[in-house]
Amino acid sequence: EGVFTDRGLVIGKVFYDDNENKFQDPGDEGIKGIELLTEDGTRVVTGDDGKYSLPDVAPGEHVIRVRQATLPEGAELLLGYGEFAQEAEL
Repeated sequence: EGVFTDRGLVIGKVFYDDNENKFQDPGDEGIKGIELLTEDGTRVVTGDDGKYSLPDVAPGEHVIRVRQATLPEGAELLLGYGEFAQEAEL
């Protein structure tokens, strides 16, 4: 409770990766309205700029899944980021 806590904050962004390099480059726009779900059932939707945040997260490893039905028509997920988040899987 208070300033010193073991709870965390997850922040992120869902964006169009035009060159498919798995990093957001200038011009890669965020995507509004994407629904994300955590392993405990927490639901969050991306804002106008594609950003999201999950406050008060318990310590440990977590899974955040994109609800693919909320992706824009024709969009698909790119998996990766193995260098800092281990290998992504479907």
